Amino acid sequence: MTAVVHERACLGQQAAQQIAAHVSELPETGDWLVHRLFDQSYVIVRGKDGKVRAFINSCTHRGTYVAVEGCGNTSLFTCPYHGWVFDEKGQCTEQPYEEAEDPHGRFKDKVTTPAYEVAQLGGMLFGYLGPKPAPVLPKWDLFVEEEAMREVGFAVVPCNYLQIM
Repeated sequence: MTAVVHERACLGQQAAQQIAAHVSELPETGDWLVHRLFDQSYVIVRGKDGKVRAFINSCTHRGTYVAVEGCGNTSLFTCPYHGWVFDEKGQCTEQPYEEAEDPHGRFKDKVTTPAYEVAQLGGMLFGYLGPKPAPVLPKWDLFVEEEAMREVGFAVVPCNYLQIM
């Protein structure tokens, strides 16, 4: 058993809501950021409908990252390998070679990268990375108390999270 598999088993990645970002990091339509949890990279994006979603940062064709920078603003993510294009829901919208080969083909409509639920609570965005349906996010008192003073900050620390607990 690898260390990553062991950590997943201990922490229950598939069964828990994970803090993914703060709402201020995705204020506008098309804003996105890359979030890494264990050995998997996710794109968290605010869609055209204002809803925040997450999908695996990987082209379903060759597994290449579709978002390589840390954050940005776009409504489409393009795989640099063959140019497959994915929208903010992880749905493939364009396959350049396939369209040249068979203009009436609809293979792209069947291609999607796994997407996950994102919930908001107290200014934080929580991603659920397990099977559907996603559980209801608990209303933790510090996140929902009306007159609570909250300050959110972060720091990049060059160590494993277990070392700083």
